[in-house]
Amino acid sequence: MARFWLHCYQVFILAPIVTEVGDKTDDGVSADPLATREEALMSEHVLPAMAALAAAVILAGCAGTATRPDAEMDAAQAAITQAESAGARASSPTLLKDARDRVEEARVLIDQEEYAPAQRLLEQATADARLAQEQARTAEAEQAVQELNETIEMLRDRMMEDQA
Repeated sequence: MARFWLHCYQVFILAPIVTEVGDKTDDGVSADPLATREEALMSEHVLPAMAALAAAVILAGCAGTATRPDAEMDAAQAAITQAESAGARASSPTLLKDARDRVEEARVLIDQEEYAPAQRLLEQATADARLAQEQARTAEAEQAVQELNETIEMLRDRMMEDQA
């Protein structure tokens, strides 16, 4: 791709400048290349070539538009489902709601064919859902630890009663 742009530069920019620069001496060398540079840039050959090159650059930039983020949508929905099954409704309702809201916003953007911002929203929704899932797991683990501590304390009390 770089060779293509180099070739375009050489053919459309450099060649017309070299051939259009006036005031050449008898040996074919330009007498004052700096003074005639503006004339060469404004010549009838260079301006259309520069416009064509600019158009090609713009079209090449547009060719790299984002594709429909279907995989990201699936990942976000799966992450929300996993978070819900892990108990995130109780432990992290705000994060779960944020994830759902972002998925809905992304759906609207996808319908408007705004794929790049939709993809970012879906990635954020996936991150929110995963965080909610981890917070649910953490809350579950903390609950289990608390129950174990209570059981241990109860067993200690029984042991103390039996020894007395």
